[in-house]
Amino acid sequence: MTTITSQRTDLRSVAVLAAACAAWALSFVAPELIPDVGPFTIAGGRFLVFGTLSLIFWRREGPGAGVEIPWDRAIRHALLGFVGYYVLAVAAVQLAGSAMIVAVVGMTPVLYALVSAHADGRRRRDFAVSLTIITTALLIVNGSGLINAPVGRGPVAIGGGILLALAAMTMWITYAFDNASLMRDHPDITPRAWTACVGVVAGALAIPLFTVGITLDGGVATPGRFLLVVVILGTLPSFLATRAWNTAARNLPRTLTAQMMSMELVFGLLYSHLWHHTLPTPFVALGYVLLVVGALSAVAGTQATGGRSAVAGVIRSWAVNPRFAYRDAG
Repeated sequence: MTTITSQRTDLRSVAVLAAACAAWALSFVAPELIPDVGPFTIAGGRFLVFGTLSLIFWRREGPGAGVEIPWDRAIRHALLGFVGYYVLAVAAVQLAGSAMIVAVVGMTPVLYALVSAHADGRRRRDFAVSLTIITTALLIVNGSGLINAPVGRGPVAIGGGILLALAAMTMWITYAFDNASLMRDHPDITPRAWTACVGVVAGALAIPLFTVGITLDGGVATPGRFLLVVVILGTLPSFLATRAWNTAARNLPRTLTAQMMSMELVFGLLYSHLWHHTLPTPFVALGYVLLVVGALSAVAGTQATGGRSAVAGVIRSWAVNPRFAYRDAG
């Protein structure tokens, strides 16, 4: 039986994950604010900020005494989910444009959901409706982004950008899957503590990365704008979003977090429209609406631990007897 407290916790985790998606989406648009800066320099600056914030919060929120930290996995996560992933993503954006790359990486929710369902032994029919809606929406949105080639970019640059985006997506799914397993299997490690651990490692890896990048670039032409961009990237999509993501990974099923990630595509494309001063066509706008509907459907239809989802339980109970909605949900 699900209590009102656990329902609120589930819904809070869903809201936290949606906020993380909004923050992550900034990562795709930010490189276009500083197109003269190379991917190594941008990624290095971003994760130096992430690492610095993690060090500042380490004393207060780091792992407590006696907690064994799997540093090998922290290094792997920092490489796959942060430094390596973002270097490839930035390079892809600079080659093919943000709209194109957001569209390619936007397929992550479907692939991650299928991988998670297979690993967790879940039946695909349990989330077939929401995943079908999301897949249809992605085909609408991504098809538009892939068909409308960016102006001023040749086929070689576009093809190279897509290949880099596919590699980045593979790295991130590998990271996300293992991160969810770690959060579930190590209840003694809090989401904030694990964020600090990975952030410290990412910051250490960023030092040589930034050194190489700044050497290759020969400096930064607009240091003020560069500093603003990397501070935003290191704070919102890195430090705060990772804390939110780790919390959601602990409290929500992997198949649900995977489908909720479709909201990142919505935010990313909205940011891209704002930056380029464009509007989506009615057909693409329909795709955006379907992405939101699919994410909400995933929340309502997911299997929660120990029973049906809190959202579905509350709706069903209210339909039968509003007085006992919270008592009987799940």
